[in-house]
Amino acid sequence: MKKEILNKNFTSALQKKVPGRSQLTNMLAETLNIEKEAVYRRLRGEVAFTFTEVATLAQHLCISLDELIGIQSEKKKPFILQLSNFRNPSPEDYIMYENYVHVLEIFQRDPSFAIAETWTTLPFPICYKYPLLTQFYIFKWYYQDHNPMPALPMEEIHVDKEIVLYGRESLDMFMKAGETLYIFSQDLFENLVKDLIFFSDIRLISKESMQGITKELEEFLDYLEELTIRGTYEETGNKIGIYISEVEIDTNYSLIESGGNYLAMLRTLVMTSAATTDDISYQHMKNWFTALKRLSTHISVSGEKERIQYFKAQREIIKKLKQ
Repeated sequence: MKKEILNKNFTSALQKKVPGRSQLTNMLAETLNIEKEAVYRRLRGEVAFTFTEVATLAQHLCISLDELIGIQSEKKKPFILQLSNFRNPSPEDYIMYENYVHVLEIFQRDPSFAIAETWTTLPFPICYKYPLLTQFYIFKWYYQDHNPMPALPMEEIHVDKEIVLYGRESLDMFMKAGETLYIFSQDLFENLVKDLIFFSDIRLISKESMQGITKELEEFLDYLEELTIRGTYEETGNKIGIYISEVEIDTNYSLIESGGNYLAMLRTLVMTSAATTDDISYQHMKNWFTALKRLSTHISVSGEKERIQYFKAQREIIKKLKQ
């Protein structure tokens, strides 16, 4: 690939990561420690970014070489897998969380800011309101991420306060979206209860923790029901629509857009995600979301009968944790 094309691809990737020319210019000048005029020459293509500059910025903004090479291909769409350490976060982990919140802050400034997500697990942004549920998901990530699997009880899993803070900040940003749409799997709560019972049976979750998690799940369900009745976040008054899928959801994913900027994330490995700002990938995933919405039951504001039946069924499922 010609040097000019690589430089053009890299400039395009920078512009997608940092929307707004003035913000991008300031960030580049500060990060590379160069004058703004030198930044302008690079953005105009008059001067190529050096290898050191590319490496520095790629690390700072999580831009992969695959993204640079595949950015022109219609059949090759790069995603960046964000591998976080939720138990012992490194400075790089904190930078990654901070960058995500910063992107949401930029997105929420535009009135077109909108979010659409599918979930086969409890939605993590809301989970950060509940300490034991957060601890359980980090415990499950730790259990599956280590080989050989450690017999470390959930109670010994430390929840980093900074991670929780970033999680709650992201929820605050979510609630500022003009509209948020959630599509939940039919067996979302049933699968979670099965997981909890399994880890309790192998003595990795204590009876006291199970009681606490059960209480938080009941509170979570009450909060969710209030959202569906109101159809808005109480904190911001912004719209939220909740759907229950009538077909199997293959994976969790998030679609975030604002002012012509896009962020798509595939949720994987319990709590991690693979992300892209590619608009074509975003549109493909949005088409899937739209089709899934047609195969789902709307329980927010309308659909009162279906809503009542749904929450009654979920409360019966949660009661299994008390047996």
